[in-house]
Amino acid sequence: GDLNEMEIQLSHANRQASESQKQLRNVQAQLKDAQLHLDDAVRAQEDLKEQAAMVDRRNGLMVAEIEELRAALEQTERGRKVAEQELVDASERVGLLHSQNTSLLNTKKKLESDLVQIQGEVDDTVQEARNAEDKAKKAITDAAMMAEEL
Repeated sequence: GDLNEMEIQLSHANRQASESQKQLRNVQAQLKDAQLHLDDAVRAQEDLKEQAAMVDRRNGLMVAEIEELRAALEQTERGRKVAEQELVDASERVGLLHSQNTSLLNTKKKLESDLVQIQGEVDDTVQEARNAEDKAKKAITDAAMMAEEL
């Protein structure tokens, strides 16, 4: 009876061993699968790290470029304000010069008019002087003739 029982136990143990080996193979297959998944995940993580580093570098470059553009914009804005002020100043200067020019033209016209008037008065005075001179000569001549007649 003992032998029979031992054979049953051996058969039982063999079945359990076979079952355990099957489970071991299953677990090993699952482990291999999990290792493959882990390797894939590690590779994917490395790729993502690389991509993140590239994005970070690009971001840094873009930030620097934005700063350069902002500085250029500020400089352009300052230049525009200076140019606008220069335009305002130039416009005021043009207005001032225009009004001075108008004033000078009016003064010139008045002086020309005064000159014509004075020239007329000088001509009249010269004519009056000639007339007076002629009268004086005639008076002298008349006086001389009268003196001769006496």
